Amino acid sequence: MNACDLEEGDPPEPDDATTVLTVVADAAQETVMELLRQVWPLCREHGSGMHPRPAGTADDWYQGERDTAGPPVWWCRGSRDGRCHDVSPVGELAAILPGERQGALRRSEGERDGPR
Repeated sequence: MNACDLEEGDPPEPDDATTVLTVVADAAQETVMELLRQVWPLCREHGSGMHPRPAGTADDWYQGERDTAGPPVWWCRGSRDGRCHDVSPVGELAAILPGERQGALRRSEGERDGPR
């Protein structure tokens, strides 16, 4: 996952797919937010930013907690109502878009891929 060789004192490379997927989701989120200068992704229900976490984690879960076995999901803290919830598995965020936006995304992907 590192673009360069690890140096002494660097954390070890992740050795499982779930951790790698979470690290990549974090990096994608940071990159999009830095380039667009806006929060991404947003929960459609609450309008607040989401974060990758293991599925089914509670509001008081903390990064590095090891007793969670769920796959990574985009997680919403909720708004002031405090109703945190899993929104979408990481990698499947497009599936929760409204039908019109989902169709536009599929059409643009088809244009990029070219004729089949």
